Amino acid sequence: MSKTLARLVAPGSALCLVAGLLLTGMSGAAPASASVTQAATPTPTPVRSPSSVPIRRPKATVSPTPSTTRSYSVSPRPRATRPVPPHTSVPRRPVTPAGFVYRSGRNLMLDGRKYHFVGFNAFGMTGCATNVAWTRAELDAYFAGLPPASMTRTWAFAGWEVDKLDLIVERATAHGQKLILSLANQGKDCREEAKDKAWYEGGYKAAYLPWVNTVVTRYKDSAAIGMWEIINEPGYKTVGVTTEMIKNFLDETAAYIKARDRFHLVTSGTMAEYTEGTGNATNYGLLHAGPNIDVGSLHEYDENHADQVISRHLGPTLSQLYKLNKPIIVGESGIVAGPPGCSITTQQRSAMFKKEFDGYFLSGVGGVMIWTYSPNPRDLTDPEQLCMHQVRAPDPDPAIAMVRGYTLPAPVPAPTGERQLQLLSSGQCAQATAVQKPCDAAAADQRFTLRPTTDGFVRLVAKSSGHCLGVGDLDVTLRALVSATPCADGAEGAGQQFRLEAVANGYHRLIFRHSNQCVTINPDGRLQQFDCKTPALTSQQWKIQ
Repeated sequence: MSKTLARLVAPGSALCLVAGLLLTGMSGAAPASASVTQAATPTPTPVRSPSSVPIRRPKATVSPTPSTTRSYSVSPRPRATRPVPPHTSVPRRPVTPAGFVYRSGRNLMLDGRKYHFVGFNAFGMTGCATNVAWTRAELDAYFAGLPPASMTRTWAFAGWEVDKLDLIVERATAHGQKLILSLANQGKDCREEAKDKAWYEGGYKAAYLPWVNTVVTRYKDSAAIGMWEIINEPGYKTVGVTTEMIKNFLDETAAYIKARDRFHLVTSGTMAEYTEGTGNATNYGLLHAGPNIDVGSLHEYDENHADQVISRHLGPTLSQLYKLNKPIIVGESGIVAGPPGCSITTQQRSAMFKKEFDGYFLSGVGGVMIWTYSPNPRDLTDPEQLCMHQVRAPDPDPAIAMVRGYTLPAPVPAPTGERQLQLLSSGQCAQATAVQKPCDAAAADQRFTLRPTTDGFVRLVAKSSGHCLGVGDLDVTLRALVSATPCADGAEGAGQQFRLEAVANGYHRLIFRHSNQCVTINPDGRLQQFDCKTPALTSQQWKIQ
């Protein structure tokens, strides 16, 4: 559209000025910190973060979407513009309908406020799990037990009748709940055939895209739709599939959806950075770089690896979405548990999920959903149903009550003034040269200021140089060395930002914003980043004194 206007409008004319303003307004999204405003309101409206989940929606609020892919009204960019001649009007850009989830940079938004959600996967709603769809009573009981405006992810595959989706959307609407509808499955399951290389090369256009058209056009006006998910775990275990194939498929499908529904968000459904067709963090970022893909996705089942609470795959995926200025959600988080006799009881699992949720939200994740909810009782005579991922309502499973009462954690406040950082394992202090040395209260190069940035993160600014400790290029590799360099802004600055995590003995862990790894030392006494271990290693605990 911009090239067409440039050809049609003569330079120097009044119409040229109007076209220039139109193109300027459509060139991109506002910064993440911009306040979202209504098109008719000249003063930006501040966006407030909710203190907890759930979110209470204000009455009659219409919030525009400052997205890189949509022409919505946002707070003005700090750029010079030429005045519009008298009697010349600039058309308003469309605004997101009230009650629709949208995004502002890396933040999910709902009715003008930051939106975080917890919820469940419930893939069996249409009948996939037992070949029998959930009844109205089961749907009502489930949605009524969630926090307001929570999120549920369920299958909306072509093999199931659309009237079953009608009932799900109807009952979600009645209870003020949100849905992520996954439009296809990578594997052979739930009446879906496995997707092979030929399917990604173009085979999806025959049956998949018509189904996408059916579902998207049917529910495009529903506020119960939180996001469209293109496919569950694209490329997973697919022989011969490449990043280029998956990217072309995701980009074409996302554009196809946006052509029919310009307001609802589109998420990829990706598993992680290591799957077939992805292979590394850079390719994961490439898959999400398309202008019509709004939200990144991570699926993890790592909590059963007892030395970590948060998945080690968060850093590689989160850092790529940070560069793209897009949100990321944990679409599946699963922990195997069951009655006594299983390695983890359901009560222990509930507490583990709570820790996970806290860590994810403090790290910048937009939402987390447990795999998976079932309204059916556990058959204790079936060995396969004893220790499992499923959260079963009739048990009752304590994770359900935990989700219902969950509130967002508050970041640990940073101490003010100049401080030393003393490592528990060695008793030595960090220096501005990113090494540890014997503590000296008078040494200027051991004094740091913890300068707040956003969302509870801080910079470690050295008194001696004014430089910030961090790693370059948002490096997420294990044992990447920390160095002191000029403090950076924007996405690059995430490699110089940390959140504090209090440890029981009065020490703190310093956790990188971009990689979710902890500051520690290597055998040479150099500062480096490494996986945050549970329980916390003494070489990852710092006294801020």
